[in-house]
Amino acid sequence: MSKTKRSMILVVGLLILGLVAIPGYAQGPDVITATVDRTDLTTDEWLTLTVAISGRENSAAQPSLPALDGFQFAGSSSGTQISMVNGATSFQTVYNYRLRPERTGTLVIDPVTVVVNGQPVSTDPISVQVSQGTGQVQQPGSARSALPGGGMDPFDLFNMDPFDLLNSFGAGGMMPSRAPSTASLQFVPAPAELVGQDYYAEAVIDNPAPYQGEQVTYTVRFYRAVEPLGQTSFDAPSFTGFWSSAQPEQQDFRTDAAGRAYRMTELKTILFPTLIGETTIDPATLTVPGGFSNRGQTLQTQPVAVEVQALPAGAPAGFQGAVGKFGIQSEVDRTETQVGDAITLRITLAGQGNIDTVSQLNWPEFEGWRAFKSESQVDSWLEEENLVGVRAFERVLVPTTAGSLSLPAIDFSYFDLDAGEYRTISTDAIAVDVTPDGSVDNFGQTPVISGGAGEAVLINNDLRPLKVASEIGDGANLPLAVRPGYWLLWIVPLAMLAGQFIWQKRESSMFANAAAYRSRKAATRAHKALQDSRTEKIGRDIVVERILTTYIAEKLNKPVTGLTHDEIAELLQEQGVDPGLIARVLTCLAAGETSRYAPHSAITANGDLPAEADQLIDLLEQAL
Repeated sequence: MSKTKRSMILVVGLLILGLVAIPGYAQGPDVITATVDRTDLTTDEWLTLTVAISGRENSAAQPSLPALDGFQFAGSSSGTQISMVNGATSFQTVYNYRLRPERTGTLVIDPVTVVVNGQPVSTDPISVQVSQGTGQVQQPGSARSALPGGGMDPFDLFNMDPFDLLNSFGAGGMMPSRAPSTASLQFVPAPAELVGQDYYAEAVIDNPAPYQGEQVTYTVRFYRAVEPLGQTSFDAPSFTGFWSSAQPEQQDFRTDAAGRAYRMTELKTILFPTLIGETTIDPATLTVPGGFSNRGQTLQTQPVAVEVQALPAGAPAGFQGAVGKFGIQSEVDRTETQVGDAITLRITLAGQGNIDTVSQLNWPEFEGWRAFKSESQVDSWLEEENLVGVRAFERVLVPTTAGSLSLPAIDFSYFDLDAGEYRTISTDAIAVDVTPDGSVDNFGQTPVISGGAGEAVLINNDLRPLKVASEIGDGANLPLAVRPGYWLLWIVPLAMLAGQFIWQKRESSMFANAAAYRSRKAATRAHKALQDSRTEKIGRDIVVERILTTYIAEKLNKPVTGLTHDEIAELLQEQGVDPGLIARVLTCLAAGETSRYAPHSAITANGDLPAEADQLIDLLEQAL
């Protein structure tokens, strides 16, 4: 072999080894970006806020959106792309949010926060310029999805295996095309349009005539007789007239057509129609990459027609468009309080249907209470291809009067698809005992009278006592200006005005920030609850775990609902609490939780759990 040929072989070998090694270095830490598809628009137009999360692990939580002041929120969609190369896995998740500006001028989208491996990461703020529109608001559309990819990414080269790398660098002509592996897949019938071509795509919908607000599933099926070189990019339709949620999970099947074996991949999107009448879902587009020896292809599905039916007449008052099957319940963090001391009312709505679009409840008037709005939280997932979820609403309530007060029932109306009728469900009314705030009122008290000479004489209970003349003394002849009572007449009103001003400032501060007030009172309530728990003979340790969890949530102004022990550890770590103290807190919580399943004698053998919780609360008060 000549020296030139040996040199060429060595160069090609080094090039291949270098390209194979690149993926290990190309996959860096998680990268979070937030972008918009336009920065100059009118009040008639919609923009798409895209949050992209790329990294080696799929450990990032769902983005936490800011307040979005000045924007109307229309819906969201998401998708996840997973790549495995040489044993290394990379993830890219994209969340799309559709927004419309509600006023003109320069609007700012505050930073979006994503929790990655327990650490919050924030994007940069985004400014958009908004001008006045004509008043004819466009229907919201959705941005290009990233499932499994929005166009060819610069790193697609690194996601190919060595076989595809050789094809891309000109060796493909020497190697046959690979058929997809289908041996372990479930068989499905082939469509009539699949007649032996290398690639084919179709789109179907499971219900072409749904009610407004009823779930429908839009499915794109991608058939391939040969594996493409690189990643196939997928552009979803705009889904105008629908609230959409792309599902990251993909399912693979196998089929046969014209003597060829095919691998079929399904991409599903959950849709909820928002507009009544006939509408058409535009074609989806799939771009199959090519190599040196073959050209790529662009596939389009057929458009899909949907006839959206109006819901039947007779909807109850307060109906907001919920369709499906739901349940509702309410609870308060305690049923005994005092005037000025806040409690938290939690309403939990759960069920199957368009729960993501239920943004608010029909709150009644809370007589005898000051109510403060809190954010709602939603968690939804697929269960047997149906969207189910739980949405929690909270209200911070501060009683303004003492007595036995009642929190009224909360009504929620929805259309039951199975029964074909509207239903209204309600929470139970909750009674709360409110005691006075402990201040002393000296007005109207009856003075104590004795019958001795020279003492006060009571005429009747409605009159103040009169002094006898012998008690007045010579002071009656003093000038008015030097009498102490004269100056008291000036000082007392001024002191009362000053006191009233200070009290009003305190009340205003308390009402303006009920969460901060609740945080200040958290330790007092927790200590009292622990003291009360000592009278419990069975289940005492379970109560201790709930008391400690509630104290930490109120202290850090976090909702108790869904707060796990791991999240508590992360929150305390963010506040700079000593790791040793955090470990003690987790041990105490775990002991309380274990008591749900272990015999009572086994739990009490570990020590006095309420006493340990008391000490932990005192230590946390110093640390937070």
